[in-house]
Amino acid sequence: MRDEKQAGSASDSSPVPHPSSLLKTAVALSFGLVSVTLAAAADSEPATRPTTRIAIVKTLFREFPEPLMLALMEPFGLLWKAQIGGHSELTAMDPADLGEMLADGKVDIGVFHGIEFAWAQQKHRELRPLFIAYNKQPHLRACLVVRADDKASVFVDLKGKSLALPQGQRIHCQLFMERECRKSGQQRPEEFFSQVSRPPNIEVALDRLVDGVYQAAVVDVVGLDSYEHRKPTRFGQIKTVQKSEIFPASVVAYRAGTFDSATVDLLKQRMSAAAKNRLTQQLLTLWKLTAIEPVPLDFDETIMNILKSYPPPVSHHDLQIRPSSVSSAQRNQ
Repeated sequence: MRDEKQAGSASDSSPVPHPSSLLKTAVALSFGLVSVTLAAAADSEPATRPTTRIAIVKTLFREFPEPLMLALMEPFGLLWKAQIGGHSELTAMDPADLGEMLADGKVDIGVFHGIEFAWAQQKHRELRPLFIAYNKQPHLRACLVVRADDKASVFVDLKGKSLALPQGQRIHCQLFMERECRKSGQQRPEEFFSQVSRPPNIEVALDRLVDGVYQAAVVDVVGLDSYEHRKPTRFGQIKTVQKSEIFPASVVAYRAGTFDSATVDLLKQRMSAAAKNRLTQQLLTLWKLTAIEPVPLDFDETIMNILKSYPPPVSHHDLQIRPSSVSSAQRNQ
C-alpha cells in the first residue's frame, strides 16, 4: 500500500505547476478534442436563432489573469451553441454589474456563484434561476479544520494562529472565514490570524496541517471528503471544528420575460441532457464542476437562509470579492 505520509511529503517537496499553465493546456486540449464535434452539432440548428448574450461573473475565475479567464469561458459558449443553436457572445463582469445588466435586459444569460445570485435577486426580483451547476454536492459548505490533538473547539479559539486558505476554492470559503473574523471582533483576517497562507490546493493544505506547518485550514466540504477517501490515515489526524451555513450552488440565471415558456423548457431539457454526455463532462471539468441540473425544490429556502447570515454587501466595491485576503508573497506557502 502506498504510504500516505510519503504521498503528503512528495506533494510538498515537488514543484507545483502554476494553475495558468495547467489550465492553458486543458483548454487547448478541450478545444482540439471537442470544438469540431460541437460545431457540427450546432450546424443542425436553425441559423435564424438569435445571438444569446452570456455573461459570467469574474469571481468564478478570480485567481487567474483576464486572458486565461476569457479562454476558460469559451467552452460554455461552445456547449450553448451545440445544445441550443445560434451564436453566443461571452463576456465577464463583476457580480453587481451582472445583476444590473441581466435585470436591464442587456444580458440574456448570467452565470453566478449561488450567493452572488442571492444578492442580485434580492435587489432585482425579476431574476430567475434556470439551472444549477456544482461539484459533487448541490449544497456548499466550508469547514474549519485543525489537528485532532488541538484543543480548539470554535473559531475564536484560533486567534493568533496560522491559517491555510487553499487556492482554487469557491468564494463561500473566503466569505465564511471573513465573517467569522468579523464576529470575533477583527475586520481583517490578517488581524485575527498570525498568518494566512494560500497553498495551491486542498490536499497540500491538509497535508501541511497534519505536518504542523499550519494550525488550521478553511476548506470546502467536498475537498475534505475527497481527502478522507484518498488519505484515510492522515484524515484521522485532523478534525472539523466548525462548518459554515449551507451555501447555494452556482446558478445559470435569466430575467423573467426574456424567454417564453417554451424556450425556457427547451433550455432546461437540453442542458440537463447534455450534462450527462462525455464531452460536456470534459468541459465541466475545466470549471471544477461535475453536474448541471434543474433547480432543486429547496433552492428558494437555501437562498432565504443564506441571506440571513450573508446579506448583500453594503457597497458595489464590497461585492467584488477580492482575489484573496493575503499578499502575493504568501501564496503557495
